[in-house]
Amino acid sequence: MSSIFNTASDFGWSVLKSSIIDDDKTPIRLGDDGADFQPICISSIAFSIDHIKDIKTKLGVTMNDVVTGIVFYGTRLYMQEMDSKSKTSNSTALVLLNTRNIEGYQSIDDMLNTKKSKGLWGNKITFLHVPIPKLNETKILNPLDFIHDTHNIINRKKQSLAVALTGTLLEIEGKFRGQEAVAKHIRRTITKSSAVVTNLVGPVQQMSLANHPVKGLYFTLAGGPE
Repeated sequence: MSSIFNTASDFGWSVLKSSIIDDDKTPIRLGDDGADFQPICISSIAFSIDHIKDIKTKLGVTMNDVVTGIVFYGTRLYMQEMDSKSKTSNSTALVLLNTRNIEGYQSIDDMLNTKKSKGLWGNKITFLHVPIPKLNETKILNPLDFIHDTHNIINRKKQSLAVALTGTLLEIEGKFRGQEAVAKHIRRTITKSSAVVTNLVGPVQQMSLANHPVKGLYFTLAGGPE
């Protein structure tokens, strides 16, 4: 029953967030037309994998929970620094997902060949709304509480089929209204959210560009309309 309730609640909330409900305006969300044309600054930060594992073991959560909790905690601290009232604002992170089934490397010719292809052609995009936990004095003093709250939110999302339903909705919309309508739907959804999150994994082998070793490879969404 909890899975059915969570699915109905999450899917309904996702539809509302994509159509009529906006996040609050905060230091991380401009919320005005033309936000995607504003100057941006790209920065990166590295965390010790050993420290993340220690937190994971202490709290009994997953690595993904720890990393997401750290990102959300840092985001809330920044919001509070810029505007103290924003620490309790309604802010949502939009997790973009590609649900296309991929079994190893496939060439374009193989993917276009429906008889040989192991997966459907093209990306199968869906998304998941994850509310960013609000900050209070207790959580400021003990960041582990913030990570634990993040774990509870993500764990609840795992008991929901909202991601699959959202993907199906986008697929139906694309079939009857075209891919441009799907693109507008996703853009509208991003516009009403505060942040976009992705956990794409970088290369596991050393890369080089023109014989120069690549130190890091980061995936980001530039020019977001939020």
